[in-house]
Amino acid sequence: MLAIDDRVTDLVQALKGRGLQSPYLRNFVVARINPLRFRRGVKMPVDEALDKVARAAQRFDARKIGAGDCRESDYYLVLLTIAY
Repeated sequence: MLAIDDRVTDLVQALKGRGLQSPYLRNFVVARINPLRFRRGVKMPVDEALDKVARAAQRFDARKIGAGDCRESDYYLVLLTIAY
């Protein structure tokens, strides 16, 4: 789990290095590597989920993320924060 956290931190720093600035960058990265992101109601053993998250974090390429991707994500995260 700490290795995943370290990788997410590295990815956030890479995105910041590319000029993306947002208080939600960490949430954005975690949402992108979440194996259950679009699979509602699916149950998965913790070990399997962590393995999938770790693999997704390794495959995540910060160079493919544009400012528009992050801005759109910020918009939805702000709406969710207000709604709850």
